[in-house]
Amino acid sequence: MCILLDDVDYLSGPLWLIPGSHLLGDISMPIGNRAKSVNRWANDTSETLSYQVPSNDVNSLLENTEPKALVGKAGDVIFFHPQVVHCSSNNLSSVDRRLLIITYNQKSNAGIKASSRPEFLSSRLK
Repeated sequence: MCILLDDVDYLSGPLWLIPGSHLLGDISMPIGNRAKSVNRWANDTSETLSYQVPSNDVNSLLENTEPKALVGKAGDVIFFHPQVVHCSSNNLSSVDRRLLIITYNQKSNAGIKASSRPEFLSSRLK
């Protein structure tokens, strides 16, 4: 789930989604040793993530599908599958483009152990 905290237009760096890409399952690949590092969570809060979809795969997806920009007004809520191939573009405007992404899970699919990520990134509601 994504909540737009600011108005987002094509210049302010929207999130881009490739519709239908989630039907392929998880097609991401580990990038170098980043996925194995001690502070792995820190690698997944930057532009260079531990797991990425190879550019050749993205190019193949784009041969048959038009990407969609996630644009809207502050307060808009957008739901999308977490395995939809997505990326952010550069903000070319003079205003912020902040959004909040919340990942949720069914209680029946609760993790066996608590996350190794810091509480501010991952917490389990009881």
